[in-house]
Amino acid sequence: MDIRLKMFIQACTACCAWYAAAKYFPLDIRKASKKGYYMQVLSNYCMRSKILFNQKQKPKKELLYFLRALGIEHDGTLSGMVQSTQKAWLRPDGKERWEISDNNEKKREKILGLLKNISCVDELLPSQDFYNYAVILGALAPRVRSRLAYLFKQWEKGIRFETLVFLGGARPLHPTFESEAILCNTHNKELPFSDTWKLKGDMPSTEAEMIRMIFDQVELPKGFERVSIIFINTQMQEQQDGSLSRPNTADTVEQWMNGGPKEGSCLVVSNQPYIGYQDSVVRTFLPDSFEVETVGSAADKDLPIAVYLDTVARWLYQEQRRVNTKR
Repeated sequence: MDIRLKMFIQACTACCAWYAAAKYFPLDIRKASKKGYYMQVLSNYCMRSKILFNQKQKPKKELLYFLRALGIEHDGTLSGMVQSTQKAWLRPDGKERWEISDNNEKKREKILGLLKNISCVDELLPSQDFYNYAVILGALAPRVRSRLAYLFKQWEKGIRFETLVFLGGARPLHPTFESEAILCNTHNKELPFSDTWKLKGDMPSTEAEMIRMIFDQVELPKGFERVSIIFINTQMQEQQDGSLSRPNTADTVEQWMNGGPKEGSCLVVSNQPYIGYQDSVVRTFLPDSFEVETVGSAADKDLPIAVYLDTVARWLYQEQRRVNTKR
């Protein structure tokens, strides 16, 4: 397609999206049109587009420099990078992200600078004003709260969407990080409770039940009652040996698609350093008729370097899987 025609179509699409948002969800345009805000959005969007590889799936210089600086040897191919980073950085089976550590903390500041160059540290903002769907990915309860709080913050800035989808599953709750005290903590820092909330029935025992409870606990922003809410509850996944494992992001996306949702634009809410990886996962399993943009808050200041590197290894693996799936 001629590039001028493509740009014209994109401009028309943006105008139509703005009109739809203004018609169904009135905006304070003066607040949403600050120059600094849009400059940051544009910058973030450009970084998010083809961060690791160009349109020909060749590694970009930022990725090559990152791997070289951390002593990762490879043959220049995506498969070679995946093999080397999986061996060097992937967390052992049976361990969660918060349970791993390594010796790279001695070079923390240098590595953080390199990670910023591949967009794994700083906040990434939405580039549009209107989406058909907002999608919140499942996580531990404090992270679900912070992601929902982040989405509410974007709503208050003028970002609008028709449907909110929570991608959850039957993962058993963590006894420490998702205890009754944490789930019912009315003074939590992530998301304030509604003054009228009271526990009804039993405490949740799974991620999906916890997500529904957290949503019930909060005070909704003005106008949010117009948004349709979908809760996805993906069952535990049976392995070849008969054991059960918790559903991952891919499983929850597939469960959502099994319901036959109408195609449209998706604002996926994650947080750093998982934005790139989870963006790739969602793009792998959503049909090409869905437009995907993944955003989220900056990484926690004290997040271990090992968690960053594990996530980069998974991101590269997922990119390989996405490329092979979409061929």
